[in-house]
Amino acid sequence: MKSVKQSQSAIAGDKEDESETESSSDVKFESSPYYKINIEKKTTTNTFYRHVLFTSKNQQLVVMSLAPGQSVPTEEHDYAQFVRVEAGEAVFEVDGDRFTVSEDESVSIAESVTHTIYNASESVLKLYVVYGFPDGIVPHPDQLIEVLAASSRI
Repeated sequence: MKSVKQSQSAIAGDKEDESETESSSDVKFESSPYYKINIEKKTTTNTFYRHVLFTSKNQQLVVMSLAPGQSVPTEEHDYAQFVRVEAGEAVFEVDGDRFTVSEDESVSIAESVTHTIYNASESVLKLYVVYGFPDGIVPHPDQLIEVLAASSRI
């Protein structure tokens, strides 16, 4: 199967990297209603700021990698999201509350709530996000790869 990175290499402007290709156990077919993957492995080996893996009518799966000091810009949107930290430690600000989320912990964030995620640690933060959204609202273009973050620092 052709990797997502291979199909997006011109957009990402990056050379092919074996660690970013989909393994034979990853299953995603065009117009398929499912995507089978080892999400822990895919998340911990991801080197992109944001990599959209799968988008369906009402759900999107995204892996992210944040360097020390990097953050996801403060946002508020009309859909809920689930965030799981696979490696590192994140500081979340959600609706005015600030708290730490460590490896193997997760946070569910309701729609219409202001939030941001910071990597306040000395190591790379690896996480994945599952967005649930109403028809017609897609958080990120399918198979998007953002090599660099357009984010602020702490």
